[in-house]
Amino acid sequence: MQQNKIEEFAFLYLCGEDDRNLLLGNVSLSFEDFDRLTYLANHFGLQEYGAELWNRYGRAFHQQYELLGALSSGADCDAILRSVMDPEQDKNEEKKVDKENEQSQDINAEQKVFAGVTAYDKDVAMHEKWISDFCTNAPTAETRKFLQKLDRDLCTVE
Repeated sequence: MQQNKIEEFAFLYLCGEDDRNLLLGNVSLSFEDFDRLTYLANHFGLQEYGAELWNRYGRAFHQQYELLGALSSGADCDAILRSVMDPEQDKNEEKKVDKENEQSQDINAEQKVFAGVTAYDKDVAMHEKWISDFCTNAPTAETRKFLQKLDRDLCTVE
């Protein structure tokens, strides 16, 4: 059996019923679920399965990751949304958007530094919640104890 299949079996065994249904395709997988589940697979050392999830679902969420990347780099939110909704209109307005971006570059740089710290703190808190919830939703007490051995700080046993 290939390593990614072994890790998939392990992850499905460890996760709660809702996550299992998402991963088995019984329920539609949202971008947020994809982000959370790939993070969790990698956090618990299942890198092969995390890569398999990317191979399986990554293309479906490619546009969302591009938007997140553009937003985190300080791009104009309105321009990004216009490009998604009407790519031709965006091409016609590129020069206008570039000029507006140049004028607000100094302000954006200051905001980005402040927002970067805040965004990082929010990401850390979100990841900690994902891990805690994953452990809490594990199917059995034995599974929760096993997960606690992997992450003593965030997985608590009832």
